[in-house]
Amino acid sequence: MKLKTNFLLPYFFITPAFLWLIIMLIMPLAQSLWYSFTDYNLIQGVSSFVGLKNYQRILTDPDMIKAIWNTLVFTVSAITLEMLLGLGIALILNRELRGRRFITTAFMLPMLITPSIIALIWQTLFWNMSYGLINYGLSLFGIPPQPWLSDEKLAMIAVILTEVWEQTPFVGLIILSGLQALPVAPFEAATIDGASRLQKLRHITLPLLKPVIMVALLFRTIFTLRVFDLIFILTAGGPGTATYVISIAIQQEFFNFFNVGVASAMSWILLIISAVISLIYIKILYTEMGEF
Repeated sequence: MKLKTNFLLPYFFITPAFLWLIIMLIMPLAQSLWYSFTDYNLIQGVSSFVGLKNYQRILTDPDMIKAIWNTLVFTVSAITLEMLLGLGIALILNRELRGRRFITTAFMLPMLITPSIIALIWQTLFWNMSYGLINYGLSLFGIPPQPWLSDEKLAMIAVILTEVWEQTPFVGLIILSGLQALPVAPFEAATIDGASRLQKLRHITLPLLKPVIMVALLFRTIFTLRVFDLIFILTAGGPGTATYVISIAIQQEFFNFFNVGVASAMSWILLIISAVISLIYIKILYTEMGEF
């Protein structure tokens, strides 16, 4: 009897957490999945099963296709810049520098600021064509002021730059921690053999950092795909559909048009895209870790 009690005791302790998980995560997911197959509207209040009609509408609507395309462009561009800049800054901070602790702390400051505040700050920097700091800096080089947030070609660039400024420290911190954990022996052997810094970086540092880089890439992809507050404050998806991403489309369908069914279907499309990309990353990550 005592053995049976000891066997059930761990399940007794995890049951509250498991029930909380069901209530707060699984049930809302299941409900949103059901809504995605209905024409439920908050105003009408009555829903009927429509099958894949909502998904068909999303994949055939030019605005929805534009939102998916903009999301992919924004994600790929932002993550590419974040990874390159994060790697470069991490390599610099990993060296013996005077005041390195202060520089590292200053580099991490954007991570401590609320994204909505960052969006408001950069909106001020971009918006004012006469007194904005960015346009003033361009004027020093003889470049005329640019309508960053009201031009369809420049709005996406402005949003990407803001995201990169905010999230590069996160990537740099992960890669820096990976650099500081690398073994010293391969670098000492390469130095004895006369390898240059570039050769060490290409043939030793980057191969050893692959698992760390994949982890940073995984996190940044998941969070960048669903960025909302930054884009909403900066451009609200405009001008036109220049920065109209999936998260903005979901917000408009739900809060502006009250189409819960369509908004739920778009949320699940975003979830599926994130899950597929994440599974690819995880497979590559386990492959790389298996090599070591």
